[in-house]
Amino acid sequence: MSYRHHCHTISYETSYEHPAQVEIHHYQPSPPRSSHHGAGPRRSSISFDKDNTRTEGLNTHTEGLSYSDDQPSQEDDLYLSDAVAQRLVMRTELKVSQNMAKSRFVRDHCRLYKLPRFTQDDLEIGCMIAKGGFSNVHAIAAFHNNSDAAFRRPSQPSSFYVVKHLNPKLALSNSKKLLSGARDLFWEAHLLSSFNHKHILKLRGWSAEGVAGFMSTGRADGFYLVFDRLEGTLFQRLSQWRRRAREDELLHQIHKRKKYPDTMKLFIQRIKIARDIADAFCYLHDTCNVFHLDLKPGNVGFSADGCLKLFDFGLAVEVQPETNDPDETFDLNGKKGTSRYMSPEMIKRERYNAKSDVYSFAILLWEMLSLSKPYGGMDGNDVKENVAHKGLRPKIPKEWPTQIRVLLKYGWAKRPDERPTMSQIQDTLEKMLVALASESSRHSSSDRKFFKYASR
Repeated sequence: MSYRHHCHTISYETSYEHPAQVEIHHYQPSPPRSSHHGAGPRRSSISFDKDNTRTEGLNTHTEGLSYSDDQPSQEDDLYLSDAVAQRLVMRTELKVSQNMAKSRFVRDHCRLYKLPRFTQDDLEIGCMIAKGGFSNVHAIAAFHNNSDAAFRRPSQPSSFYVVKHLNPKLALSNSKKLLSGARDLFWEAHLLSSFNHKHILKLRGWSAEGVAGFMSTGRADGFYLVFDRLEGTLFQRLSQWRRRAREDELLHQIHKRKKYPDTMKLFIQRIKIARDIADAFCYLHDTCNVFHLDLKPGNVGFSADGCLKLFDFGLAVEVQPETNDPDETFDLNGKKGTSRYMSPEMIKRERYNAKSDVYSFAILLWEMLSLSKPYGGMDGNDVKENVAHKGLRPKIPKEWPTQIRVLLKYGWAKRPDERPTMSQIQDTLEKMLVALASESSRHSSSDRKFFKYASR
């Protein structure tokens, strides 16, 4: 197994106060697990995690680093005990099998066991692409021809793929958090292998041992998934738009420009992105009976050709409606989602349905158009208290088009049955795009006010 070092680590953390930082990680493989940690030797894990970092320029040279068995151990604390690893495998498989038993769409369409399987020796792990509380994502530097990997590898060059795994440091956390992460990742694999939509990220393969890799490696990163690589997220796009808006505002102040020639184009671009997100959710809700439950800028990405991709389905659930009523609700345990985008009924742990995704979409659409952080200045707990119990919502500027203002007003309504469906939202956005295309060369004065506001 070989590794890359001097890699660029780009954090996609959704923090508005601290933009994404570029760090350089020096990767060294983990040593084999010491015999005193458990009975019998274990194969070393892929080892994605290292703590020692330093900052360099983006053009740092990258070299291959071969595995060495006599390298001193620095990660013994990240290993799972035999008992914990065995329990993790059993409970993860049990939880997902229970989900499958209650499933219909995923059970009928799951292709997970038909996808390519990769051993650790098949993959050369490169730079860290993203990191979070539960999972990390690394680039795949190369596929090797060990065993039968040559005919099992994906069709594109290795640089087009990434590997996702649990954060190895979950071994230091409580067992409940570790199990939750493992269950979500394994369930996400089943879900994504069942979907077939251009705006949902493709799962291309997974670890040869499956969740049994937790036992064979004794580490939380012993189970992993292979995905198409994304070139950025909506969170990053928002940062770029904000930066451009500041530059445009400065030019306006310097040159006293009265017109904003690019604002119509930018507005149409944002509505197209919203339309594509709605398209993915129409498929999830209407075809799959699946709720995503964690829509936010950091979970919307873009492929190399610019195609929008919805991802991170670890919190998603499939339901079995008993009626054709879109307002039928379900008793789904647990508080899911991210505070700023979480619906009131989810915050209060009430029964909910697909309209919770609609609420999150409305908040996200407002953010895309205003270029402002929802509920800026509040922490997560304050947001939940004010949204769920005081009816707080973002302010909708009066300059915005009527269709947008109406969509937002009803999209984040307190009562789920007052919110539109994703199909209705998609239809509204499609009609807006048609109208904008025909009117792009001539704006009314009120439109110009909106476009000026939307470019800020």
